[in-house]
Amino acid sequence: MTRGALEVPLGLGRPTLQHGLQLLASAGIIRGKTVTCYEHVRKDVETVGATYVARDAVRDGRIVSAPTWVQHPAFYREIFTCLGSQEARRSGEVQSTFS
Repeated sequence: MTRGALEVPLGLGRPTLQHGLQLLASAGIIRGKTVTCYEHVRKDVETVGATYVARDAVRDGRIVSAPTWVQHPAFYREIFTCLGSQEARRSGEVQSTFS
């Protein structure tokens, strides 16, 4: 699997829910990142060098993660924040905060 295959439209980054972080872990994308995930995935993300935190949603650079569908409100708030930051960058209002 290539990293490019995991990009999403609009250059948002990599939003993931539940077991989605296992794909990013396998690709080596979350090493050194802080994420949250489904409890059964925690060991997988920590094994590849990511830091697990127990929160509703986490944004670390261009990676947005949440444990389950129950956290959709917090998850989508983070995604919309990313989209808003991206639009502001295009218009020259703010500098990039994405890694």
